[in-house]
Amino acid sequence: MAQNNDAISVFDKHRLAYDMVKAGFRTSIVYIHTQLSKILLRKLYKTLHNKSPSSGLLPSSAYVLSNRKNQIYATLFMRIYAKLHKDIENAIDVKLVMDSWDIYKLLVPQYSNEALDIHPRTINEAWALTRDFRASTSYFANCRQCNQHYLACDDSRLAKKCPFCNAGNR
Repeated sequence: MAQNNDAISVFDKHRLAYDMVKAGFRTSIVYIHTQLSKILLRKLYKTLHNKSPSSGLLPSSAYVLSNRKNQIYATLFMRIYAKLHKDIENAIDVKLVMDSWDIYKLLVPQYSNEALDIHPRTINEAWALTRDFRASTSYFANCRQCNQHYLACDDSRLAKKCPFCNAGNR
């Protein structure tokens, strides 16, 4: 029976890797969640996307929260994720990141229009928001003026103001 459970676990990891790569996750993020071979993940990415996976640093919440407009969009994504994920401060549930991303794309269909420069623009940026939230480097702040919850990040260069009403909170 233990062998059967191991086989299911291996299958589940491969299925998750396939779903994540298909969704557009960077292979380094897929590796974090599956621990599958990086070579295998790169081959899978190339097979599914007909191009090599991109490399470089992963995005951060500070990058995504580069202006008030992006702060509103990032807040929208994180609110969706928080509604789906009951214990948001525990672990990143990558399946819920994918589900939240799908809902976000429905609500913000122009997210992929590069001329609009909307962030989060990729599922990798969305994942970074959940990672940084879990690590407490980003958090929901409450505006004393309009009572809206919004995503804030201590590493961001933005002043600590509400993106909805522009009131200062500190």
